[in-house]
Amino acid sequence: MNENKTVRIIDKLIPFFFVTFLLSFSNSIFINQVGYYGCLLLILGRYYLTKENPFIKTGLEFALAWFLAADFISFLFTTNHPQGFQFFLRRALLVPIIYTTIAACKDYKRTLLYFKIYIAGAIGTMLIYLYVSYKYLINNLYTLLGTGPSMLQFSITASEVMSFAVIILFAFLVNEKTSRKVKILTLILFAVSALSLFATYKRTGWLGAGISLLLILTLTKKWKTIIVCLALFAIVLVKEKNISEVKIFNMSKDSLSLQLSVKTPGRANDFLEAGNTIFISDNENGLTVLEKDKAIKKMDFPSPIISIAKVNDSLLLAGLLDTRFLLLKNVNGKYEQQKEYLSPGFTTNYQFLNNNIYIADADSGLTVFSQNGGMIYHNSRVVADNIAVDSQYTIMYSQPNKFVLYKNENLLPKEELVNSKNGCIAAYLDKGKIITADDKGLNLFVIVNNQIRQIDSYKLENLYKLKYYDSSYYALTLQGKLVKLNITANKLSIANTYELKSVPTFFYVSQNKLFTSYIKRSRILSVIDPYQPANYNRFAFWRAGIKIFKDHPVFGVGDIDFNSIYKQYKRTYDKEIQGHLHNNFIHILAALGLFGFLAFVYLIFRIFKVNISLYRKVKDIPIASSYALGAIGCITFIVVSGLTELNFFDHEVATLLWFSIGLNIAFLRNAQLKNN
Repeated sequence: MNENKTVRIIDKLIPFFFVTFLLSFSNSIFINQVGYYGCLLLILGRYYLTKENPFIKTGLEFALAWFLAADFISFLFTTNHPQGFQFFLRRALLVPIIYTTIAACKDYKRTLLYFKIYIAGAIGTMLIYLYVSYKYLINNLYTLLGTGPSMLQFSITASEVMSFAVIILFAFLVNEKTSRKVKILTLILFAVSALSLFATYKRTGWLGAGISLLLILTLTKKWKTIIVCLALFAIVLVKEKNISEVKIFNMSKDSLSLQLSVKTPGRANDFLEAGNTIFISDNENGLTVLEKDKAIKKMDFPSPIISIAKVNDSLLLAGLLDTRFLLLKNVNGKYEQQKEYLSPGFTTNYQFLNNNIYIADADSGLTVFSQNGGMIYHNSRVVADNIAVDSQYTIMYSQPNKFVLYKNENLLPKEELVNSKNGCIAAYLDKGKIITADDKGLNLFVIVNNQIRQIDSYKLENLYKLKYYDSSYYALTLQGKLVKLNITANKLSIANTYELKSVPTFFYVSQNKLFTSYIKRSRILSVIDPYQPANYNRFAFWRAGIKIFKDHPVFGVGDIDFNSIYKQYKRTYDKEIQGHLHNNFIHILAALGLFGFLAFVYLIFRIFKVNISLYRKVKDIPIASSYALGAIGCITFIVVSGLTELNFFDHEVATLLWFSIGLNIAFLRNAQLKNN
């Protein structure tokens, strides 16, 4: 009697935990795992009490066992056993999601209900994401940052998680024969999910979902729709353009007047006016000067140039995309490389002062080079994105929680005075004062007795950049408002305000002239852009991955974080360090060797085969056939988007993959039982 009561309690708890699991796919990995493990343990407990086996074979058992065996063998051979075992355990514990889903979906009615709950949870999260994305849009952050908001997950993970709902809803839209009312509802849900995916601004999600939708159309023989979609895509490709435009304005007290507008072949990243020459760091187009109304290339570089600064009348300092700095000398009107400076980490900002180059690396702190010599200082204790230096003090800072003030000795940081968790987006040192910009506006501090004290502030909404040019400070907002600031005594005040029609990507002020650039890179064309930073770094990861495989061809280096391994195999100028190689196939080849790679390829093949077999069996069954079609699209998405991301090892994506397979099998089993 007690045993029966326990079983009844378990039967009531299983749906609770499974619904928790379903509703949290897109918003909380912790809650999602609580739901999953709670459900799995309850199902196992019920199995133990009743001896009724709730699990069925899926046709994937051998493929899954081979892949997990490869992962375990790589753990035995890796140099990092604790991490290797942790990662193996993580992969192994997610696989039972397939069987847990099948067991939880006891009948057709419950299976359909769970599917609707999953879609409802996904749509609810995506509606919130669209609200946040709208704020991104009106503040011009898509153009300026080149990415969508990271709300509950990184935007790349969000795009991949959303893609599952997009693909499944599309399958229902094109395959399901139902009432007009249901069709309209499905169309609305698909539109919300597709718009949310678009709002992530991630090419990986777009490409993977696009190919998957095309496959669904092919399987359902929607040839006219395919032709229309391909035609629309061709039109978009023709119309899409990359823009790099430089505008020069004359600045009066209250207004701007356009003096010159020039389009550049590259992407105008930075400006410098030296004498009568206007230099532009035009990225892949090299160092460019404005002559009359044209941009003329003056010098090529081994990597795109992204910044330019004046050292003296004959020397320039060029910053390159691969984080090198080159000292250039003017020799009879032509610039020649004199020296090269390379900091140890991923450079995010720099400053040139008193013949020293101060370089802030996001992963390895501050490095200082002498103009005439090598490295003279390195501090890896404080890692920050930005730096501000004068003869007395050095500031290292990041947004939102890093601000460290040092007192200098011989122009180098010596004594740490302040270490605050109140970070900022910009900071300047000015004769014993500190001017900072954060998300609330501008702040003025004074340094007294080796401490800082705030003496004034100025509220400025949506502050984007703060720059110091020609003895004045200029603040730029996301609404295109350029504010010139005065600092008199202990007070911040506004000298002038200029309204720009659009928010410039970069701006520079010199001798009452405002230089702006507007860079718009087509998100679609950027897929084949070798100098797009994400592409540039991926090529570096893949090159290193092939080298790792060549040195460890059989069982790989292990399923571990690749941070330290990558550092051993990367080129000197490849600075961005990540824990994986941004490609399922190359990463698994390097991590698990040929043995694991073959296991992975076979597993993908078996997943395709099982899903296609399920689709054929339920082709004439409503709902089940549409879901099976969507499941085929989901594994297609994993393969296609996995060419530029390691999504197979992504916890959220792997969870959804195993769930989609389990629900597909549950639909078949329960639909057949219902019809019988």
